[in-house]
Amino acid sequence: MGETKEERDRARERADQKAAEAAELERSTCAHLSVCSTIMEAMRESWTDERLDDGFDRVDRELRAVRTEMGSFRVETSERFEQVDARFGEVDARFDRMERKMERGFYLVEARASLFEARFGDFEKRFDRFEDSL
Repeated sequence: MGETKEERDRARERADQKAAEAAELERSTCAHLSVCSTIMEAMRESWTDERLDDGFDRVDRELRAVRTEMGSFRVETSERFEQVDARFGEVDARFDRMERKMERGFYLVEARASLFEARFGDFEKRFDRFEDSL
């Protein structure tokens, strides 16, 4: 079966519409490129060698300032870390003292537990003798 006249007309209309859209896109793209090239040309003419040199000199000055600031930041950070290290040294010393105190305390508890165990053993022996005597 062949296409009807209406289907052929609709297909032709769609093709014409696509062709018109493509032509419009091409015109707008050309206009945009023309505007962009005009702007770029104007910028190139306004940026003289002297202006470029001034711009790069300003960038160099700002980079030097940033490097100087970073250097002082590094010094300050280093000093802060040294202070933190010193404080950690103090904390370590405090933990060492606490550990020694705890070791002495545990030793005393162990010694007293041994005495208690010995006394309890004596008491147990006496209780066994008492029990045997009954």
